[in-house]
Amino acid sequence: MELKNKNQKLSDQNIDLENRVDRLREEISVIKKENVALLNVAYDMDRVVAILGEDKVKESIEVAKHLEQVNVKQKGKKRRIDRDGR
Repeated sequence: MELKNKNQKLSDQNIDLENRVDRLREEISVIKKENVALLNVAYDMDRVVAILGEDKVKESIEVAKHLEQVNVKQKGKKRRIDRDGR
């Protein structure tokens, strides 16, 4: 009886591990697809740098970051105004 219980526990553990392996395989598949997409973006960025030049691209990125920060601040102010105006 004791051996039967141990066997059942090991069988349950094995099933759990097989399920975990399946989930990890699915996750790896998703990550591989994301990796391919990111590599394509990187290749496109290399193309942009080759045409515009590294300095122009860096400057454009800094401008975009600044505009994003300004938009976040403006949204925060708008939310406060909306709340205060209620």
